[in-house]
Amino acid sequence: MLAPAAWTVALASIVPGVVSLLLLWLGFRSLRRRRWLENVPTSKVEGVFLGLTELKGRAERDPPLRSYLAERETVYFRYSVEEQERRTETYTDSKGRLRTRTRTSWRVVQSGEERPPFFLRDDTGALRIDPEGAQIEAEQIFSHTCGRSDPLYYAKGPSAAIAGSTHRRRFTESAISLHQEIFVFGTARLRDDALEPEICRDPDQDLFLVSTRSEEQILRGYGWKALAALVGGWLAGGAVPVAYEVSAHGETIPDAIEGAAVVLLLVTGGYWVVALGLYLQLVYNGLVEVRHQMRRAFSMIDVELQRRRDLIPNLAQVVGAGAEHERRAHEVAAKLRGGFAAEAMPGAADARALSDLANSQTDALAGIFLHAEAHPELRTNEAFLRLSAELARTERRIALARSFYNDTVTAYEDRVHTLPDLLFARAFGFDPVALLEIEPFERNPVEVRFEGASASTAP
Repeated sequence: MLAPAAWTVALASIVPGVVSLLLLWLGFRSLRRRRWLENVPTSKVEGVFLGLTELKGRAERDPPLRSYLAERETVYFRYSVEEQERRTETYTDSKGRLRTRTRTSWRVVQSGEERPPFFLRDDTGALRIDPEGAQIEAEQIFSHTCGRSDPLYYAKGPSAAIAGSTHRRRFTESAISLHQEIFVFGTARLRDDALEPEICRDPDQDLFLVSTRSEEQILRGYGWKALAALVGGWLAGGAVPVAYEVSAHGETIPDAIEGAAVVLLLVTGGYWVVALGLYLQLVYNGLVEVRHQMRRAFSMIDVELQRRRDLIPNLAQVVGAGAEHERRAHEVAAKLRGGFAAEAMPGAADARALSDLANSQTDALAGIFLHAEAHPELRTNEAFLRLSAELARTERRIALARSFYNDTVTAYEDRVHTLPDLLFARAFGFDPVALLEIEPFERNPVEVRFEGASASTAP
């Protein structure tokens, strides 16, 4: 067994090393989260597809929660009641004499939280958020410190006092208020009770965030956290040889730094080499993640175009657009029947091909609705109204999916054309990708109006 002095030396050397590794890990976790937020474009509610999603909108709930302290309408709140205590303790000073001192501190005597599901609403719709397991950054809405003469002291706090109480209490509450703008980053999946998506916790995803801060503030916060953690880890690593010299040989800190100068240089070099290696790995993994995100976005458009493809023959038959229009509609549908493989990398040729086929659909639809204008009886045809409404919804989702894809491509292009990602892009074949230029059907001047109410092929 080691002697007590040896234990002291070992402990003084190990602790800063452990702290250094912990701070290094925390720094890269913040960097990784920052890159996730940068890589995932913000979606609209109506354009949410399954998988990693980023949303901005207003927090809604019916009925709203009423917060405990501020009694404000909210969708989420947490509160705490702390009581100040005073205690006297005995200690031995540097000269070996017993002394007493009085300390005051705050102890939590009551707390609570409510985080039921709520909805995020934007200009396209509402989506349920299940905040269980989420990191919630709420806004402080109540803070008050008082004594027993204040009615709040007993109205919202426990009736009994703790031992050593000074009879002062501190009440604080944070919440997401009703209709407040929020930022959500999490995984979309199908709800258990409906065929609709919701944002919820994913055990395989490290970050599920609901915040009242803006995305820019969150990114800036992660950047500062990463910088502070990495510099702190470097300083803690440099403290290892200094702590050894001080504890093993009883040297002063300046003498220990001078005596361990060579070791300090080696530790510093080793730390930043490890940090550089981890950063390069982070950069490469980030490029792979962006590419996967782009493939997913590409497949979203393909899914919606397949949906529109299935509508074209039905519309042609209902409208009775004539043999030529119906034949062309079926040809366009057949050309799109195969779709695109989601696992394939959407290159420039794929983007152009998808754009051409989508625009062929648009031309076919334009011909069908041009023919429909000559048949007023369609204004009361339930099948035509239903198909037109479904087409309008599909058009909106195509536009949202196209926007999401182009935003993802923009993020990808920004990565592969800037250092240090540029080095990996060239070395590992991350090729440039073209934006999609799909002519949305709502831009076509053809429109169908109905008596009593108007309905068009686009929202």
